[in-house]
Amino acid sequence: TLVGGHTEVTYGLPRPIAVGMLLGEVDRDDVVLTSGVRPGDAIVLTKGVVIEGRDIGTVVCPQAERKIFLDASIEIRAERRFQELRGRNAKVTREEVLKDIRKRDEADRNRAVSPLVPAPDAYLLDTSNLDIDSASAAAKAYVLGGVGLP
Repeated sequence: TLVGGHTEVTYGLPRPIAVGMLLGEVDRDDVVLTSGVRPGDAIVLTKGVVIEGRDIGTVVCPQAERKIFLDASIEIRAERRFQELRGRNAKVTREEVLKDIRKRDEADRNRAVSPLVPAPDAYLLDTSNLDIDSASAAAKAYVLGGVGLP
C-alpha cells in the first residue's frame, strides 16, 4: 500500500474524506500541531513503518532513511478527488474541488509552523501520469533499492 500526504494523490486508498478536511483546520493551531510530535518516537524508529503526513519527513522524523514526497499536478489531484467524492455520492463540481484544493495548498505551503515542503533529502515522486500500481512500484523501488535517490 502506498500512503501519501494528499488523498488526491493516492486516490483509491481507504481514508475518510472528512479526515483530510479536518486536518487543515486542526493544524492551524500550532499548539495542537506540536503537541505529541517527538522526533525519535519509537514508532518512527521501527524499520518497515510507513507514516504519512505533511511534516513527517521535515519535523516528526527528519532522520528517516527514506522519505518520499508525493505530488501530482493540481488539476490531476482535483480530478482524482472529484472522482473519489463522486463515488461517495457527494454533490460537488470539479470547479469546487479544484478551488478547495488550491485554497488548502496555499494554506499548507504558507503556514508559519510545519509548512508543506519536501525534506531536502526526500525522493520527489510526481504521480501526475501514474496510476496507483505504477506509483506504488516507484515508491517500492526507491525504498527497497534506493532507485531514484535524490
